[in-house]
Amino acid sequence: MKNGKEKKYPKTKLAWMWENAEGCHALYIAAMFGTVLYNVMQLTVPYFSGRIVDTFLSGENARENLELHKDLFFKLLVLMVGLTVLRTIVVYADCMAYEHVSQKVLFRVRNFLFNKLERQDMTFYSTYRTGDLMTRVTGDLDAVRHMTAWVVRVVIESFSLFFAVAVYFIFINWKMALSLLAISPFVFMIIYLFKKKVAPLHALLREKLSGLNTIAQENIAGNRVVKAFAREEYEIEKFDKANTDYRETNKKTGLVWIKFFPYVESIANLMPVVMLAVGGLFLIHDELTMGEYVAFSGLIWAISNPMRMMGNIMNEFQRFSAASDKVMEIYYAEPSIRDAEDAVSHPGRFDGEIEFRNVSFKYDDGTIPVLYDISFKAAAGETVAIMGETGCGKTTLINLIPRFFEATAGEVLIDGRRVSDYKLKDLRRNIGLATQDVLLYSDTIEGNIAYG
Repeated sequence: MKNGKEKKYPKTKLAWMWENAEGCHALYIAAMFGTVLYNVMQLTVPYFSGRIVDTFLSGENARENLELHKDLFFKLLVLMVGLTVLRTIVVYADCMAYEHVSQKVLFRVRNFLFNKLERQDMTFYSTYRTGDLMTRVTGDLDAVRHMTAWVVRVVIESFSLFFAVAVYFIFINWKMALSLLAISPFVFMIIYLFKKKVAPLHALLREKLSGLNTIAQENIAGNRVVKAFAREEYEIEKFDKANTDYRETNKKTGLVWIKFFPYVESIANLMPVVMLAVGGLFLIHDELTMGEYVAFSGLIWAISNPMRMMGNIMNEFQRFSAASDKVMEIYYAEPSIRDAEDAVSHPGRFDGEIEFRNVSFKYDDGTIPVLYDISFKAAAGETVAIMGETGCGKTTLINLIPRFFEATAGEVLIDGRRVSDYKLKDLRRNIGLATQDVLLYSDTIEGNIAYG
């Protein structure tokens, strides 16, 4: 991603996630195929188990077959063990691939977000609270990483396993398969209702967390002010209230799933009961062999487990959806103050003449101008003192020179040229500014003095 390059807003959050997996697309696709592969491989052990039961254990000629083909019996057992080991290796490699891609996405987005934050204007920072921004580049980004590494894998795993086993069951005995699959639509109906309930709660949860982090950040940064006015108890009470709100919202989110979970669990637990009842009838009427019944019983979990996982998947997806909304808001935010297309470079030093011509200014959320029709000129090398009451606009006036804000009317000029005609980097590099707020970076004294 190039610095300053505008990004086109994607149609979906997943498209945005895919966009940020650039350079890892082939590996990500391979990981998805690997997920399908190792889940299809799970069919092999129950399949061979069924064949062993029918051929060597319960068939009419079982004893004779076992004596005549003892080597085949043991080869099948070794093959089952080998396939199990191979599947374990594939699962390990697959999980590592997902984790590699997710870390790449996390690294890429975090760097891009920091780049964006560094280039935003003062209006942006007046709009967003520091704690809110910190939440977006930490907790919200972790939800994106979790989606990339875990949720996508579990979705593919659940659906590929469910459909592979469904097809296999239909191949063995379609009547038995349909008896089991007839229950599944009820699960999808419950999950849909759960999604509608939990989605707004996850969005609210992110807001509560941002508020909590904002209070913590403000108190850490402003600890001297808190102590100077002996407001420790007030701030503790305020944090406790925000923390309680966050906890209660978290509990509400969890309670929604608790209300739906028993229904999903009950339907999933019906699977073995249906298999036992219907399978027993089919065995009695010779419509099902004992080996086929073993295959069904060995894979019944592969139908019920994806149903159980659907709730967790939907919960995690809603968490990702709420978090990515917050991240993408910053990701695609463009500063309102930036270089004009015809901005000129000025690598050298300015002479230093500053002029205000009929300058007026009001903040976006204000109705009364802070500055109105201000005009004056400060010659190069001249010292000018601007005096006035607190809040009369002295700092605002100074902030218009390096274009921290744009004048709503009139012009600010340096050396006879409008400040908007210069490239921002050249303009600000030539201005020395001592702010009212003292900030020390985590560096040496020399490093802080030399900064800028």
